[in-house]
Amino acid sequence: TQLRTIKKFDGQGDVEDWLEKVLEKFSELQLTTSEQNDLISELLNGKAFICIMNEKN
Repeated sequence: TQLRTIKKFDGQGDVEDWLEKVLEKFSELQLTTSEQNDLISELLNGKAFICIMNEKN
């Protein structure tokens, strides 16, 4: 899918810049908010993924 073109975020670097690019891609794909929420964890790696998983539990 086109989501594969988005670099995963690992907790390092500028999260705002990364998120802006992700939201632009979501908009291009015309994803619903629910779809966006489901997909965002797939775009996280390392510490960022661990943090979001801890938040969900």
